[in-house]
Amino acid sequence: MDQKRYPDQGILRILREIELVLASGWDVATACRTAGVNDTTYYRWHYRFGGIGRSEMGNLMALQKENDRLKKIMEELELNTLTLKESLGCLVVLFLEGTSETTIMWIADEFGDLRDW
Repeated sequence: MDQKRYPDQGILRILREIELVLASGWDVATACRTAGVNDTTYYRWHYRFGGIGRSEMGNLMALQKENDRLKKIMEELELNTLTLKESLGCLVVLFLEGTSETTIMWIADEFGDLRDW
């Protein structure tokens, strides 16, 4: 049997239909059958979207979109950080090759070990 994919708004509509049928005195299995979903699916949807209305669903979708945008920004920042660390490592090696021992010791005392950067 093929699995159906419902958008969040469609899930809310089906949940409202089932709630109306349940309010008229039918049992969950019959109400789910009339809506065309499995009772397990109903319980999962009810757990996830139980008290959410249309306006709250819009807010939830906006928050999910914002969360995705922030995750992409974090990925870019982590990539930039890694790139900068690698570049700094190369610069430190080049810098240390032409620097005297006393200067390296002073830098290590002031800023810590440059190899840890």
